[in-house]
Amino acid sequence: MIKTTLTTLGLAAVASLSLSSCFPRASAGVQPPRIEVEDTVLLKLNPPSLGIAPEAVLGLKLKITNPNPFGVNIARIQGKLYLDDGESGGVEIPGLNINPTGTSRVETQISIPLNEGNLNRFIKVVQGKSVTYRVDGTLTLEAGVLGKPVLGPYTVFQGVIRDAPLLTAPNFRFRPELTRLNIGFDGITLETGLEIQNPNILGFRLKVPLELKIGGETVAGASLDSVIPARDSGISYLTFRFNPLKVPQALLRGAFNFTLSGRPTVSAPGFGEKAFDFGLLTEGSAQK
Repeated sequence: MIKTTLTTLGLAAVASLSLSSCFPRASAGVQPPRIEVEDTVLLKLNPPSLGIAPEAVLGLKLKITNPNPFGVNIARIQGKLYLDDGESGGVEIPGLNINPTGTSRVETQISIPLNEGNLNRFIKVVQGKSVTYRVDGTLTLEAGVLGKPVLGPYTVFQGVIRDAPLLTAPNFRFRPELTRLNIGFDGITLETGLEIQNPNILGFRLKVPLELKIGGETVAGASLDSVIPARDSGISYLTFRFNPLKVPQALLRGAFNFTLSGRPTVSAPGFGEKAFDFGLLTEGSAQK
């Protein structure tokens, strides 16, 4: 089932391309409202098999015209979503209001569950291509004394998804409050938390072979393997163990500065993988 969130009240219908060649006629004296999708963007894409909820989130800018001289409520929009003419899931949108007359512009988001069948269509957008979509179904109105007329089935709204931003490298931030340093003659253990921010519309698995450097010298290594949802962040906890003879000043002062370096690689089902070639990820300090 697809859920939607509207930032203002209103939704309507446009001419059907597949179910009807004309706009639905008035029912019970109520004229069918009209909707135009002025813009559609892919806000988030979390593919299946990553261990997080697989979904795509679309952001829509709508132009809605209500030809009726009175206000009506949309009790429900129910139907099916089609991506590039392929059926991709059920749609149910409840409880909307429409302004009595005139035209208004609104924004809405639609959350679409992902599966192997519709994933490749959304991956096309991440790759810089366009995907057409439409919602075919019925629209039930609440029109006061005129009852609850049902319009359709027809194409309730339609649009094109395009212009996804290019994939960029994740951001890394050292979290000093999550750091613990244990120094002994048998070794040094540094436990720390690394915040990873994903600025992309694509959720992915991130892998990084890390190098802990002190004074420009590599003293220890660790592996980072984490799933970061689209436009979200997460914390990875890392443990480094190394010989105290490599940093004898740490035994005297109980503190040192360090850097973390690595070559991040992100991957996602249907997308493949992409490596980012840069060295320094973040830097910080540790104190016993």
